[in-house]
Amino acid sequence: MFFFTSVRTCGREFIRFVRSVLSEADGTGSFSRVAGAAIVLGTLGWVTHVVWHLHTIPDLTGPAAFVTTGVGTLYGVNKASDIIGAFKDTAPPVVPPNPAVLPQPQGPFCGPAQPPPPLFGLPGQH
Repeated sequence: MFFFTSVRTCGREFIRFVRSVLSEADGTGSFSRVAGAAIVLGTLGWVTHVVWHLHTIPDLTGPAAFVTTGVGTLYGVNKASDIIGAFKDTAPPVVPPNPAVLPQPQGPFCGPAQPPPPLFGLPGQH
């Protein structure tokens, strides 16, 4: 009886461990981790199939590059989205400036707005 209870407990702990590996820190599922695990398991199955039928170990640079590129790309996209999301969530609100606080201009041209002088000729001539 103890053996079956311990096996059941170990099975539950293993399932809990696998869920924690395939999810983010907050407990939500992570597509990049699940897809990365699928890429790794698929590549292991592919290499196993080749070894089983050819009875020799093939050159593993292709599968290694496939796994590295696939999992690395998914991981990079996931982290980039986390970084962009962090910037988007913590951006300070845009507050319009208060005109009473802005420094007032000083100098001889600080009077009321005047129309610009004409480009050609004297004022009043058309």
